[in-house]
Amino acid sequence: MLKREFEGFVEANGLQFYVERAGDGPNLFYIGISRPTVLPTTLVVSPEGEVIATLVGPQTASSIATHIRRQP
Repeated sequence: MLKREFEGFVEANGLQFYVERAGDGPNLFYIGISRPTVLPTTLVVSPEGEVIATLVGPQTASSIATHIRRQP
């Protein structure tokens, strides 16, 4: 999917969260996970690039912070 088509898809579907697209720098392939089957899927990634949590469904700052605080 071309970047302009991808942006059109995001806009047409009213997606109000960050969406990863292959070709925009680091992507799902490079961090070693498969394509999510549910939208939205939030990945909490450590500064080292490790996926520390995969959260399915709508999230809040509080729910994400909970997973960040659990890390050593």
